[in-house]
Amino acid sequence: IITVCQMVREYYHEEESIMRQLRTFEKVFEKRLAYSLWEYDIPEVGLLVMGMSEFPNILGVKVVNHRGNKILAGIGTVKDQKGKTLFINKAGEASPVEREDRFFKLFWHSFPIRHAHESGIDKVGEATVYSGASLVFKNVKTGFAVIIFSAILKTALLWIIFLSVSRSLLARPLLKLTHTVMEKDFDNLEESRTDMGTSGYNELKIL
Repeated sequence: IITVCQMVREYYHEEESIMRQLRTFEKVFEKRLAYSLWEYDIPEVGLLVMGMSEFPNILGVKVVNHRGNKILAGIGTVKDQKGKTLFINKAGEASPVEREDRFFKLFWHSFPIRHAHESGIDKVGEATVYSGASLVFKNVKTGFAVIIFSAILKTALLWIIFLSVSRSLLARPLLKLTHTVMEKDFDNLEESRTDMGTSGYNELKIL
């Protein structure tokens, strides 16, 4: 149970680490995306999205218009407006992802894209950066192996200690008692005494 808890903690720690990474994209890319969208330079938006997707732990990136009802640029594994999973290739062609399981589960960070101008600030779109459980498992694979190996090693050491102690406290005195019983003269038990080699008053000494 302890090992499983350690593995779960390791998984969620890595997931949160990736989420922190996703949140940094807002600070780094919002202004550049905002300017390109304000100018309606969709090819430039596509190039920015492509660059964002090259970062580690990223499964997909999409940018939608200010109403959120149209994908202007995207690549990789993303969600559409209805929550369905799509895969968008480098040519911008989208195809549905038919099968999803717990190891494919996506998580993401979305942020509004705002452009500041002389008259104020306008929302010009929204960006979403995606990662997923598959990348988390990939990253914690080595950590899981270390946790499992450590648990096996600890268990083996505990068994060695247990067997060593039980041999010292139980097995040897019982063997000595067995030999003593086999050698005793049952016609003269009054004078029979055996040192069991154990300390204190215990069941073996009573026997």
